Amino acid sequence: MVDISADYRYSTADAYAAVYKHAHGAPARIKDFTCAVPEHLRESPTPHVAHPGCFATAILLASVPLLALDLITPTLFVSGITGSTGSGRKPVDGTHHPTRHSDLYSYNALVHRHIPEITACAAAASGITADFAFVPHSGPFARGIHATVQASLKKATVGTPPDTASVLAQLREFYAHSPFVRVLDSAPRLKDIVASNYAHLSVASNGRTVAVTCVIDNLNKGAAGGAVQWMNRLFDLPETAGLTAPAAGWT
Repeated sequence: MVDISADYRYSTADAYAAVYKHAHGAPARIKDFTCAVPEHLRESPTPHVAHPGCFATAILLASVPLLALDLITPTLFVSGITGSTGSGRKPVDGTHHPTRHSDLYSYNALVHRHIPEITACAAAASGITADFAFVPHSGPFARGIHATVQASLKKATVGTPPDTASVLAQLREFYAHSPFVRVLDSAPRLKDIVASNYAHLSVASNGRTVAVTCVIDNLNKGAAGGAVQWMNRLFDLPETAGLTAPAAGWT
């Protein structure tokens, strides 16, 4: 089973209740789930998997290599923009297109409920507990997430500072066996991934600070597509089965 709700993204019922402000409905089942994006865990140690949220997926894809490769100090500043379909089906002002049209605004700055989830998943994938300062934004489009992660480079004053080409090479090696992650030379665009299961990343570094941008489709790579990736693995199918359709380009 692959769960794409928030029910099994935390390792304890107390951690879940701290975020969602109510008791977990099936605490005895939590031990049967592991939460991770497919690119950061080859095999699940539990029979079931929980897929992280859409914002969390984009931020983890950008952040975990920086932490795992020991490139940065463990304080990350994140700005993320999501389309209206990332907020669920409940009709509220924030998901109403006439309200969002030609507008851009932040919400839940530094207190977004995905932060504990991102912190826990990043620690499990990289072995480092980091501090994520996350400011989400609502964008004037329906599908997609555009997330930029910035951090200070650890080796900025030791030896040759990592430049853009160096960090790009390291990220490409990190994701060399991840068929749905593409590390680009230029800034990624939402139209190149919306309605697909691909994630596009790019890097900029000035030797002191590094910025990694990631774009994904929130409904596909950030939810259903990521879940199918996990399902393919759990059933010993090719990981890419049913998921290689390119971006629509007009969505």
